[in-house]
Amino acid sequence: MTTPTNSEHPADSSSDLPPLPPDAAPWQSAGYRDENARLLVSAIHRRRGALLIEFPDVPVQGYDVILPEEGPAGAITCSVLISLWRESELCRGTCPHCDGTALALAFGGTGESWFVVGVCPLCGSYVFRPSEKGALFAALAQSLEGWCFRLPTQSQLLLSNAHQHLALLAALRTLGEHLLPPDHYGFAASLPDAMRRWQSAAEQRIGIWSQRGAIIHAATGAHVEKNTATWPLLTDFVREFLLRTGTLPELDHAGPDGLDFSFPLSSQEPVSYRVEAPAADETPTNDVDYAADDDDDGEGSLQGLIDRLVTDWRAKRPIAESLARIQETLEESGDIHSGYDILGVFLGPKAMADAFAVIDDDVVRQALEITDRRVNQTQRIEFFEQHVLEGLLEDADVTRAFVPIVLESSDGESLQLVVGISGYSFTILEYEWHGPFEAEFDFAEWVRKEGWVETVEEFQQMGARRKAKLLG
Repeated sequence: MTTPTNSEHPADSSSDLPPLPPDAAPWQSAGYRDENARLLVSAIHRRRGALLIEFPDVPVQGYDVILPEEGPAGAITCSVLISLWRESELCRGTCPHCDGTALALAFGGTGESWFVVGVCPLCGSYVFRPSEKGALFAALAQSLEGWCFRLPTQSQLLLSNAHQHLALLAALRTLGEHLLPPDHYGFAASLPDAMRRWQSAAEQRIGIWSQRGAIIHAATGAHVEKNTATWPLLTDFVREFLLRTGTLPELDHAGPDGLDFSFPLSSQEPVSYRVEAPAADETPTNDVDYAADDDDDGEGSLQGLIDRLVTDWRAKRPIAESLARIQETLEESGDIHSGYDILGVFLGPKAMADAFAVIDDDVVRQALEITDRRVNQTQRIEFFEQHVLEGLLEDADVTRAFVPIVLESSDGESLQLVVGISGYSFTILEYEWHGPFEAEFDFAEWVRKEGWVETVEEFQQMGARRKAKLLG
């Protein structure tokens, strides 16, 4: 089947992109194709000259509108992306599937591990290049030297990930493009495993928006916890809204059971990244000043909440309210970093049991070359160890990075909270809080006693009876 193009601007038209140096690192295949992404990149590439002249400050994707005190909002613009295509060897290269020229479309990452994610405008294959965050941003910034544009900040790149391309699509239609993705489409930069696993761009965006959205009790305005009871209500609402309207909700909407769903407002307004504009310093740090807060130092401030929590916990009084507010504040302020002082990345018994429960006996029989008609539990566990466990340990959606947070009161007393972080910071990120504990409490030892593992070897060292109990 021939890939469709706009006849007057064929997708494989001659390129003005300079050749790559011979030692440039090749694109790696993500093992996934996306026709909507192909249409989008192909159209940008065809109209790159006109976009630079007429729509340089149009954002490639929309972006979350954030409070002014949280920093400038924005997204990568057409001018920046097209300039990077021309100047950066990280942002173009030969497609490993069809030998076309794959081009970068987004950047994302978690901790120090970041990716340039690209798309081939001929075959639609997702490709990527991994990089250490600091080295990636330094290389991209160097590529823009001599141009009048600068890079967005790291947070801006992450906050625009998977948003719709409404402004860009409107610009491309103005320039005469017809073969374009639907308005509700939003490209998402993900880790390679996630790109292979998520086969639906719509489902991907539903998950991202559900993660960002808040659930509010309509009668009182109180925030409702996202849990196994309320999460399906939120995702079902977003899915039904998308199917009914062709777009995602952006403001408060009435939901079922007396709940309101509140979503971050996104913008498609032009954003200027001229070099004259001051760049925001977004160097991440783990030196969190828990005493600093927009409120005064009274009971409503974060330090006041910590003081109250420590005092009540020592006196064995209820701590639920202050603990919930501290957790919410830390999540909203972004003062949780899985790359710092991490206790370890562990796989829990439930995740192992869930994966074990869906193992197919025919697959076990073939992998272990079993001739008997029946497959026993010991053989299933052997298959799980050899063929399933390692993949689970590498999946950030099912493992948890446990990060300790020491809360120190004004009088020097300390407690320890531990947050388990799962998912990817540029897609869906979930938090699971544990504690409080004494500051010296060995949480890593405790989770191992509960059956969590950090390596395949830890599971292999367990006795047969304990393995069966964990997986049963």
